Amino acid sequence: MTRKTINIIKANDYTFNKLSTSNNQSAYIRRIKKYTRREQMTTDQPKRLGDLIAHSYQILEQNYLHTYLYKNKLFNDYILMHYALDDTALLNEFRVSDSIVDVVLVNGTNKVFEIKTELDSPERLKPQLDDYYKAFTEVYVFTHTTLADNTLVYCPPYVGLLLLIPTNIIIG
Repeated sequence: MTRKTINIIKANDYTFNKLSTSNNQSAYIRRIKKYTRREQMTTDQPKRLGDLIAHSYQILEQNYLHTYLYKNKLFNDYILMHYALDDTALLNEFRVSDSIVDVVLVNGTNKVFEIKTELDSPERLKPQLDDYYKAFTEVYVFTHTTLADNTLVYCPPYVGLLLLIPTNIIIG
């Protein structure tokens, strides 16, 4: 995946909202097609904007497991399955001491979710967890199943572990 592909997917909210709500979406569609692999774009593949965005997301899932994708999986496959939205709030990128929590779930008990992707270094995890336990009592690390053993080296036994597998999230 090229840097250009990643940059187009990470377009800022203003530009994305403007392009995606416009009556003329052909420029946006052309741009995404330009930055996604053309050989994957056959005549029977996405022509509508929503389908094209879903196709782009699928390319990211296959080639670039960014924190954004982990957050989507956490929300859609875990939080929505276990918590009611009417009494739950999520905080994104919440600062605690010298660290920044990826996601905080607030619903009577506060839960911290620290995401560690294939692109992250686990060496920072121990000081991050120490910071999180200064403010919260439940802390979970969410990582790919292939990174579980290496991640556990940096986690005390009372830290929860969520694992991303290709089809879902499992608790370990």
